[in-house]
Amino acid sequence: MCGARGASTLPGMSEQTAGMSEQTVIVGVNLDRATYADAIALGALLARLTDSRLTLVSAFKPQRTTHDAVKREHERALQRAAQRLDGTLGGLDVQRLALPGASAAEVLHELAGRTATEAIVVASSRQASPGHVQLGSVTQHLLDGGAARVAVAPLAFAGREDGIRELGVAYAPGTPESDGALRYGARLAERAGAALRVLSVYDPADRLLVREHAHSEGELAAHARWVLGGASDQQARDLKLTASLLEGDPVEALAQASAALDLLVVGSRGHEPLRVVLVGKTAGPLLHRAACALLVVPVQASPGPGR
Repeated sequence: MCGARGASTLPGMSEQTAGMSEQTVIVGVNLDRATYADAIALGALLARLTDSRLTLVSAFKPQRTTHDAVKREHERALQRAAQRLDGTLGGLDVQRLALPGASAAEVLHELAGRTATEAIVVASSRQASPGHVQLGSVTQHLLDGGAARVAVAPLAFAGREDGIRELGVAYAPGTPESDGALRYGARLAERAGAALRVLSVYDPADRLLVREHAHSEGELAAHARWVLGGASDQQARDLKLTASLLEGDPVEALAQASAALDLLVVGSRGHEPLRVVLVGKTAGPLLHRAACALLVVPVQASPGPGR
């Protein structure tokens, strides 16, 4: 099946992940909900764009008397899920892991800490509207700390067949979290052959911000290209990059703009737990309103300019 490998039969995470030294996209798979297909579809897309292994993870609570039986049940269920999505996973290096832990978020956090993780991918809540993201309880806990990139698949993402053609980056000039998100978004856009749209939002009622944004969209685009490598960098010049200055409430403006995107990349400050940042004025509400897939990039997980 699509070159996939089954999970190890050895108990414990350290034994199962001992050989995972290569870059991997980790997908949290809740087999009790059909939305797992959305997370796997987005994970497969990111794995292809980043030349990463795809690791499908099903978490279960450890029990002394039935540990092995429960583990085998999860392994079989993961295998069936992968077989049902064989077309989505074709050509990828896929690993399936059934891992014990107190919660799915804890399992994903620990696995990301033990491996070279490109991103963790999770599905939206079943309460989300089709095409929109909405955090479930696992994702809320997953975003509480950790340095890994986290992607949230919108509901019904598994039904898409056109990949990523329009990629947006929420951008505040001069901030390290925005520069990191821009660099990573540009990397994905280049690999996908997608248009890259730099989105900067300001509230016209805030006079200080108005002065800081007193430049044209052309100047914003030029600044973004400079961040990506400067005028001498051919890759930065070849990107299909445009910039948009949006007025109004940042959450409302970005939520509206996301309707025309396939993926929106947002930076987060590295000195705070992710959830603290995400429940702030902009990114937190976006995780309940964005009309496309959302990818959060902590500063410490951002690629360098030459990567």
